[in-house]
Amino acid sequence: MNKSIKYINSVSHALWMQYLSYVTRRLIQNESSRIRDLSYWQDELFIKTTAITIPASLMVMIPSIIIFWGEGSRWIPGVDIFAFSSVSIFILCTKYPIKIKMSFAVFVLTLLAVFLIASLGSFGVGSIYLLAISVIISLLFSDKIAYCSIGVNALIFAVFSLLINEKVVRWTIVNNYKIDVWLIYSLNFLFLNFMIVVEIRHLLVGLQSTMEQENKLLKILQTEVADKTIRNKQLAESEGHYKSLFFNNPSPMWIFDPATFYFLQVNEAAMVKYGFSSEEFLEMTIQQIRVDPVDLIVDRLNNAVANESIFSNVALHRKKNGKQFYAKIRCSTIPFHGHQALLVIAQDITTQISHNKAIEEQNLKLKKIAYFQSHMVRAPLARIKGLWSLWELEERPESDSQLFEFMKMSIEELDTVIRGIIKDSEVVSSVKPRNTRGKEGND
Repeated sequence: MNKSIKYINSVSHALWMQYLSYVTRRLIQNESSRIRDLSYWQDELFIKTTAITIPASLMVMIPSIIIFWGEGSRWIPGVDIFAFSSVSIFILCTKYPIKIKMSFAVFVLTLLAVFLIASLGSFGVGSIYLLAISVIISLLFSDKIAYCSIGVNALIFAVFSLLINEKVVRWTIVNNYKIDVWLIYSLNFLFLNFMIVVEIRHLLVGLQSTMEQENKLLKILQTEVADKTIRNKQLAESEGHYKSLFFNNPSPMWIFDPATFYFLQVNEAAMVKYGFSSEEFLEMTIQQIRVDPVDLIVDRLNNAVANESIFSNVALHRKKNGKQFYAKIRCSTIPFHGHQALLVIAQDITTQISHNKAIEEQNLKLKKIAYFQSHMVRAPLARIKGLWSLWELEERPESDSQLFEFMKMSIEELDTVIRGIIKDSEVVSSVKPRNTRGKEGND
């Protein structure tokens, strides 16, 4: 039994959805381009109302036609059939916009309500239709049209009042009511009509204002989401560039915690240079790759973190196999997993320091040579020149004059050569090697 009920419900639901889809397609041509504002929901209300009203009208109209036809009344069933057919055909026609269809349906139903009041001779059914039509207009149209519907109803009841008072026609409504009773009914109806329209329009205006604010907020949110998406994309690209620069950098690089000195991340070049694996690095502190105590640079590291400045120094490092080398490091602050860390890039300058030591040793040798030249060679030459000056004062045979000139020329040439050597050695010894180690501290 339950399965049968579920099957019937599922079939009924499927048929209803197909029927609703058919009605929607007949009323709306470009459904995909619709914006979900107040007009959208008014159209949706009209679509749902139409989908329900068409089968419901048949269920009400058929018994009414049978009853009135049996009583000999032909006009009421004919008008009902005409109103139902014309409205259904016009609404389901795809040629006209949905607002035109709404207006046509309201117009025909208003005429039907007036006809029912006049032909049935009763304030009830036709007035209920007019009130329902006024509610529909308030829900589907603008403020101006909604309040105009009250004026139209007032005009209809005013015309009936005039006809009842003057008795110019022999309609049933004219014979069944006195003018004072009709006026009381009419005024109460119009008061109720006015209150309902005011309440509905107030509700819809507030709803429209809320929807407009939500649309503005939605646009702002969409803009922020789009901006955030762009920023995230840029951040992802930057992160990708950073990872590429970090992991693929040929120089050893690592990130460590300035509070605990533990390694947080290392690149491939660091693992190759120092001989430790990534897992080994992450269980070590920077002290384990330094020969010099890390306490010597703690204050400078803290200052670099506090001021977000660059810290640089030269220290003696060791590899896993115990081999030592000089490394020049540069540290800069970097956010890592929500905390400040230090990014380090290291450079092996052992060869450069060895070269500088060789230059220093060469300069020391040159200084010794210069000292030897200036003291050991220059002093005897000075004495020779002094003795030669004394010899020039003495008389000498004419035959020795040529030999004398040759010796004097040789002494002067030797003095010039020695002076040049001393000058060149002083220039060479004055060249100092580049200080690659210096003191530990900031560059």
